[in-house]
Amino acid sequence: MESSGSESDDSDSDFDFDSGAEFDSDDSDFDADFERAWTADFERAWTTDADVIIAKKLYLGNIVAARSTELITALRITHILSVCFDEIPAQYAQSGIRHMRISIEDEDHDLLVHLPAACQFIHHALQSGGAVLVHSVQGLSRSAAVVAAYLMWSRRIGPTKALEAVRRAREQIWPNSGFQEQLVLFELCQYAPSPMSGVYQGWRYKRDHCQRHKLPLLAPSSPNRLEGDGWAWNNFQHGQPGVGPSQWM
Repeated sequence: MESSGSESDDSDSDFDFDSGAEFDSDDSDFDADFERAWTADFERAWTTDADVIIAKKLYLGNIVAARSTELITALRITHILSVCFDEIPAQYAQSGIRHMRISIEDEDHDLLVHLPAACQFIHHALQSGGAVLVHSVQGLSRSAAVVAAYLMWSRRIGPTKALEAVRRAREQIWPNSGFQEQLVLFELCQYAPSPMSGVYQGWRYKRDHCQRHKLPLLAPSSPNRLEGDGWAWNNFQHGQPGVGPSQWM
């Protein structure tokens, strides 16, 4: 899922749109500088529908951003990751955009198992010189959790630091409690959850039991927190729910 785009020149980031810098008299230089300045200003101004996570590389936004030809063109988006069911132009091959979809609702759904593929999609796009827009309907919960997971995976940081970094770029984000829990588990799974993982199996067992019996699902923040919730961590690691479902009653 790689793109053939090229990385922008590092000198682009030194251009200050508001600095009043003089343009070279050469028309081609003027056009290039003006385009870079306009794009940088466009990035700063588009704070509702899409926000910059990594300059010229990674953006977090909503469905409006994903459907905006103007925004996608201006930000030179080459890849779009949709964390919702809504249709967008990029899902069709003729758009020229690489597209991935994670089809989940903004509820207590299993995002965890999709995170490794999402991180790889973003990574390969950036490695190929592309620019990625990650979006959901509002750009607040599902897509924010995916972007946080990518920062965790690529920088080996915890969920708290990752969410803080995303919130600095897009202050209105608020992943729901289920997705926050899954970010904790993403780290506990060493960023590689799978249906064969003991941590993943244990979490799914607990989650499915709580949903069947309409019980609250407490979010663990550490192995000790899991034990405090009535779970034996060693058993949880191997996919066995402690001393049994009575622990959740």
